[in-house]
Amino acid sequence: MPAQEFDFKHIDYSYGMSNSQVPVIKQDEAGFIWIGTQGGGAYKWDGQALHPLADKLKYDLIIDLIPLGPKEHLLLSYNRLVHYKNGKITELPYNKYTEGSDDMVRRIYELDDAILLLSSKGRFSIISKSDFSIITSSLYASDQKFSPKASVEGDTVTLFTSSQTLKLNYVNSAIDTISIYNSEQKFKPYQLSESGNSYLVLKYDSLIKYDKQLNKKGYLTHDLKVNIYQAAFFKGYYWLMGESGLFQCKAEGNTLNLVKKHLSYPIMSFYISGDFMWLGTMKGLFQIQEEDIHLLQADNDNYNSGYFDFHQVGEEVWGASVNDGIHIFEGGELKQKIKSKYPSYNNCRSFVELGDDSIMAASNGGLMKIHKINKGFTYYELYEKPILSIQTSDGNIYIGSSRDGLFKWDANHMVKVPFTGELSSNSIYSVVAIGDKLFVGTEAGFNIIENGSVYQPKALALLNSTPITSIVHVNDSVLALGYAPGGVILYNVLTNTILHEYHDRNGLSSNYTYVLKLIDDQLWVGSSLGIDVIDLNETDEISQLRKFNKIAGAETFYNSMIALDDEVWVNTIAGTVVVPRNIVDKYHDQKYYPIQIEGVEPLTFNDTTVINLDKESIEIPYQHNSLRINFNVAEYNNKHAALRYQLIGYDNHTNDANENKYAVYKQLPSGNYTFKVWHENDEASAATIDFVITVPFYLNKLYQAIFVGIALTIIFFGIWYTGKLKVKKQAEEQRIKEEAQDALRKDMAIDFHDELGNHLAKIINFSGVAQMQALSETQEAAVKKIEKSANELFVSTKDLIWSLKKENNNLEELFFYIKDFAERLFDHSAINLRCYKDANFSHLTFNPKASRDLSLIMKEAFTNIYKHAEAKNITVELNECKGAKACFSIKEDGVGFNQDEVLKKNGLKNMAQRASRSGFILDITSKVGEGSTILITIK
Repeated sequence: MPAQEFDFKHIDYSYGMSNSQVPVIKQDEAGFIWIGTQGGGAYKWDGQALHPLADKLKYDLIIDLIPLGPKEHLLLSYNRLVHYKNGKITELPYNKYTEGSDDMVRRIYELDDAILLLSSKGRFSIISKSDFSIITSSLYASDQKFSPKASVEGDTVTLFTSSQTLKLNYVNSAIDTISIYNSEQKFKPYQLSESGNSYLVLKYDSLIKYDKQLNKKGYLTHDLKVNIYQAAFFKGYYWLMGESGLFQCKAEGNTLNLVKKHLSYPIMSFYISGDFMWLGTMKGLFQIQEEDIHLLQADNDNYNSGYFDFHQVGEEVWGASVNDGIHIFEGGELKQKIKSKYPSYNNCRSFVELGDDSIMAASNGGLMKIHKINKGFTYYELYEKPILSIQTSDGNIYIGSSRDGLFKWDANHMVKVPFTGELSSNSIYSVVAIGDKLFVGTEAGFNIIENGSVYQPKALALLNSTPITSIVHVNDSVLALGYAPGGVILYNVLTNTILHEYHDRNGLSSNYTYVLKLIDDQLWVGSSLGIDVIDLNETDEISQLRKFNKIAGAETFYNSMIALDDEVWVNTIAGTVVVPRNIVDKYHDQKYYPIQIEGVEPLTFNDTTVINLDKESIEIPYQHNSLRINFNVAEYNNKHAALRYQLIGYDNHTNDANENKYAVYKQLPSGNYTFKVWHENDEASAATIDFVITVPFYLNKLYQAIFVGIALTIIFFGIWYTGKLKVKKQAEEQRIKEEAQDALRKDMAIDFHDELGNHLAKIINFSGVAQMQALSETQEAAVKKIEKSANELFVSTKDLIWSLKKENNNLEELFFYIKDFAERLFDHSAINLRCYKDANFSHLTFNPKASRDLSLIMKEAFTNIYKHAEAKNITVELNECKGAKACFSIKEDGVGFNQDEVLKKNGLKNMAQRASRSGFILDITSKVGEGSTILITIK
């Protein structure tokens, strides 16, 4: 018989443990496991995470502990006994519990209403649970050689010392001796282990089993040849623990046979509760549980093969292997392999019973018959081609070929099933007969053969050209169809309708369905993501077994599944997975540990307030009304507990079930609240806590009256003062507006004067020429120039108006305006004008005054060049420049001028004034004979 698989979960430094030696393990009423470590303090294990009890105990060498409540513990270390409650640690009078300085307390036990302390020298002390005062104390073995042990049930104690074994009863604050056992029932304390309802007494090569009344119940020997310190009985095995590891043994007769050795270092302590065993070792804590879902032991032992089909033959299970013949299992072990002399027959596909002590098997080589007893092969030479499937349905054997269609077995002959029309494919995967109809799944769709004709039902048009991998006869009217890539369909053959579709959007692990099996009114589905179970009775609930154990998520590519008495075998790419038949019911019926509300803490930043949950009335100050409520539940299996919660008095409905272990509420109003948390679908398991958010002082009636009075005074004063400020502001805005208008008018007058004077000077010059000469051709030309100047004066007036428009006051528009002016000015001259810019400057805006100043500076520059420079080339550039918003430059190659003389003239002085008042930097450089450069930097 192979060993049942057990899962070993190792809790060590990676979980936050600061010391890995674990000499003590206890469990509290809520199911949490508590451990003490040698130099790392105490921890709580909830199945998912390790939680330290207290930083103040972080370096204590804990040798025993008792969980007295959610946040209350009694902890024993060397020469120290402390009481821990809600973060407070109290030292107890250790010396009162011992026989002198060379004695020490070795163990502590919880009675119904008191605490029992045992010292190395046999001091037996009972202390109160409330104040830890000594109620009674006795010395039972002054010559004690080994530390005593005790077994406690309620207030009855069985005490094991080196010199005697006796049963004591704690009644009315006193100890009564019930019985003293004879010498045959006397053991050295270190030899004894308590396991369930038995005592296991260890010798070097044997184990004696006693019941709780110390009646001998068995004697087992072993040949491990190692020192064994402790023993336990768990899940049908004896687990012997010694200095060199853990030994899993099976009792056969009076002998313990080693099944498997685990670990390789000393086991210090153990604890068994329900389906779990915990081991305290030199290298951390181990949580051990029997694996519900596991690989077939043969596959674990490197016999992993792919199987296209399984078939039960008496006590044997035959596996149709891929290219390796037939594997025969018994009791979960690979017993035998039988192979054909022809290689193609060793690639087996499926089996059916023939009823004559023989099995028919399909293979890549054709059909063959194997005798159940002698395992001999007989080959049918009727058809020596690959066969995909053989199935028994309605008393007939149907044979699905790889390329030649569907056959029926008839008196040792293969007869082609007769019909008119064509199947959607001649590669047959599955066949089911109901009445006079044949339902055929092929490589390319679903077919019905009825009354000698074949057709594809319109209701299942979605299956056309789709591989139908499996068909299962659910009842007289319903078929389950598995197809890839689509999932599973329930099809009513009488009404030709689809009853239900299952896919990855409503619970299936995957749409790639390979195999279906009806087991106990449940539809088992093998897919590319493992095994699912559909409840066909009521709920259509889908259970994904990969959530119970990840090995059940392996791909079931080879399509083989068999239901045995208590388990189901499913072949996957990871090996053959063994699943209990009742796996779904087991997980649905499992009992959760009770939920424990562990604390309420404020979320205020840097808030160290501790809210004591032990008080009858929990009042939380209003300034701490943002809270995090922490709760927890022990969960040691692979299915995480989904919890719901509701804050009654605040939440209108419960939250959706999830795996979070906390709830956060922000800015809770004052009032009474009840927080309630429970397991999904089990509100009876709810844990609750009541608390009050106090009323803030500012909601006090007197305070409110004073506050209203002050508020009204402030409001009336605010209205008066706001009105006063409004009148003052309006007056100030009017003054600023008028000043701005006056300044603008003044500047416009100056600008207009400059423009008009420029052009009038030309008119005066040309008029003088006309007065000095008769109206010759030259005079006629002068008159024309006078007319032209008048026109230019008109244009300048329009330009002045342009500059006053707000939409023109950005540098981009100004550049094109100046460019246009220059082109018009130099249009009829021999000067070559070039204008460039390297970016878009529409984002740079000016006030009207600055815009006007910049345009006039540029115009004045161009006019001076036109009149005096005798330039051949002028270059105008607008560029982005470092340290400024933009740079405007004019370069000309004319005669140049003497800067000291020319810069004093009015034209250039005006340019400088305009630049200065608008915040521009004007830089003019020139040398005689080398031209001039005018640079305007816009900051």
